[in-house]
Amino acid sequence: CCTLKFLYTNAQSLFSKLDELRIQVAILSPDIIAITETWLSQNISDCEVALSGYQLFRRDRTHRQGGGVAMYVKSNFTVCEMTEKINNGIEAIWLKIKTRGSQFLEVMTLYRPPGTDTDADTCLLENIKEISSRPDVVLMGDFNAPSIRWNDLQAQSSKFSFDHRLLKTTLEALFTQHVFVPTRARGGQQASCLDLVFTKDPDSIDEVHCLPPLGRSDHAVLSWEYGLYSVPSAINETRPNLWRGYFCKTRAEASRIDWDLLFSGNVTEDWNLFKECLLNLIKCHCPPS
Repeated sequence: CCTLKFLYTNAQSLFSKLDELRIQVAILSPDIIAITETWLSQNISDCEVALSGYQLFRRDRTHRQGGGVAMYVKSNFTVCEMTEKINNGIEAIWLKIKTRGSQFLEVMTLYRPPGTDTDADTCLLENIKEISSRPDVVLMGDFNAPSIRWNDLQAQSSKFSFDHRLLKTTLEALFTQHVFVPTRARGGQQASCLDLVFTKDPDSIDEVHCLPPLGRSDHAVLSWEYGLYSVPSAINETRPNLWRGYFCKTRAEASRIDWDLLFSGNVTEDWNLFKECLLNLIKCHCPPS
């Protein structure tokens, strides 16, 4: 089993908190880093927000300030970007990641702003359904769905609300949500669980750890380890090639065996003896492959 280390947070301006992020990366050495509310724009180049030893993937909000998501993946991982599968207008990144000796892991990071319209929410839920069909999935981000009680899987809102629809969609998709404590706290407001982590395998994450925010962000930093099963090694096993067997010789030798003399009358013993003789003949007259 391969273990991947994750680090996630809502930064509320990545550029202004890069120093704090680099300190966390140096301490925790995560394999995959996900950031929401990056507040990046085309005026900020990749070089300005790069992390040494990591590949950067970003999706900035266009036409207005704020929002945006980014992901950093260690440079020695093979990454295929699947973001084009995400509906337009949704602030999300979808990556297919492979480490040496393990199977692919599909990771989606998204930011859903408060007050998102119903059509955009429907598109987002459709993307969640689509990625749920993959065998190994991590879905994370700031969903802004504070009315869901994840401890007892209840939404304290109408059945038409996004919170209720998100809960229904993720339950039907057999997702497990791993964050059960408030992740956002601001003075004068009730603390709420906005940042969520979903997987298809309930045992893939033991515990999500809550760490202090980056700088003056009001969102906690989340870290966890994800257990990804390794790809089984190929077994070098020699087998007889039956397509190239010399069955004329096999039949000839079998016909020369005095089966009446060999068989004792006990069905089990006779069957085992017959099978042993047949396998020896096949081994002699069928080349290995």
